[in-house]
Amino acid sequence: MVVDIKTLMTCNLGIAFIFFITFLSYLKNKNPPNGFRVWTFGIITHTLGFVFLVFRGTIPIGICIVFTNLLITFSVVFRLDAISRFVQNKALRKSLYSFPVFVTIVCSCFYFLNDDIGIRNIITSTFVFLFTIAISWQLIRYAPPLNTILYYLMAFGVTIRGGTLMYRAILWLIDPKVSHFDANNNNAIHFFIAILSEIGINVLFLMMNNQKAENKILQTNKELQEALDNVRTLKGLIPICSHCKKIRDDKGYWNILESYIQKHSDASFSHGLCPDCSDKLYGNNDWYLKMKKKKEAM
Repeated sequence: MVVDIKTLMTCNLGIAFIFFITFLSYLKNKNPPNGFRVWTFGIITHTLGFVFLVFRGTIPIGICIVFTNLLITFSVVFRLDAISRFVQNKALRKSLYSFPVFVTIVCSCFYFLNDDIGIRNIITSTFVFLFTIAISWQLIRYAPPLNTILYYLMAFGVTIRGGTLMYRAILWLIDPKVSHFDANNNNAIHFFIAILSEIGINVLFLMMNNQKAENKILQTNKELQEALDNVRTLKGLIPICSHCKKIRDDKGYWNILESYIQKHSDASFSHGLCPDCSDKLYGNNDWYLKMKKKKEAM
């Protein structure tokens, strides 16, 4: 059975576009964790990169080569930045965003100055492969204990995607006569894996975001519950006797101040005497006066 490679490319483009719409809707309806918006930018650039790849020939080849390499390499940088923000709350260094421009310039030289598709592919694929390894390492290194399996699965999917791209580039370097659209097993396997991995990593990223949001809500609820359990507040007007300081409760009974507060809060009392009361009670006693002078001397 002959597989139409351009059809597979179009499927990859369609899937990327569907995920772009899905992630865009998610952004409008929810407040996603850090990194989600950057990952969406990665989907946009990935989608546009495949637009130029699918319409290669309809659009001038030179333009397709420039924009395909630029957008595909940018997409993987966006994804590394997104994962860094997601797992570390740390943005990627801005200098790394200059790498796709450099890769595109070098690849363009191997079309406009010395046309060599094998060299172009090995340069782009090496760049993408190295960044996919960096993404996988971040996912494995910072995987939370409760959701390790999700992070490991995504790391595996990203690594497989970068690995197959690198393998195809090596084969292309060996046999540069092969075309993007040749109906052969290597091209078919490559694009099948591209489709499956694109679905897998985007679904897993959505699951990771949902799990992180749920964990945040659970943690917030736990903290609020602990605060409610530990705090009881007296509210409203409290009728108190201006002379003896007893407090009248809802039933009309007058309660000693300490008893009322202990009953209606979690506070407790330890009794002592303030200096004024001590003077009134014991001010005429010699032992008290001596003790007071001793304290003042200290």
